[in-house]
Amino acid sequence: MVEAPRDFVELFRSLAAHKVEYLVVGAYAVAFHGYPRFTGDLDIFSNPDPDNARRLLAALDEFGFAGLGLVPEDFSAPDRLVSLGYPPERVDIVSAIDGVSWKEAWKGRFPGSFGGAEVFFIGRAELLKNKRATGRPQDRIDADALDADNLMAPPLPPLGDVAVP
Repeated sequence: MVEAPRDFVELFRSLAAHKVEYLVVGAYAVAFHGYPRFTGDLDIFSNPDPDNARRLLAALDEFGFAGLGLVPEDFSAPDRLVSLGYPPERVDIVSAIDGVSWKEAWKGRFPGSFGGAEVFFIGRAELLKNKRATGRPQDRIDADALDADNLMAPPLPPLGDVAVP
């Protein structure tokens, strides 16, 4: 069993303490929904609402990213990507994802656990829609793997309790 990266767990706890609305997307969400694979980063889709962006910035500052010159607009402006850290523990925070609005993604969210931290993952149907919309080769592979189960497979047990990519 591979443990969930401790830095990610601490980040999730900081996000929760600041009541940040976010979803785990990308490869960790793909693994959560039944298709584990390697990844070099953690992808987070954050609600682009300005109040949420301020809470996100406060959580990141508390976590240890103070002094980087980040401002709330970095997380609320359309189609923004902020990358923090280095693989394999890099965190990419986006304000939008292909094919799925924040409202749609939040409505379909799925609660889970990551190394003991409570988190929300993008729902399986919304993840599949996102993966199909990007057009990237790896996303097509992910979508085909997820679609092979016809959206009927239950999510994996909480991350940290099973092998993670």
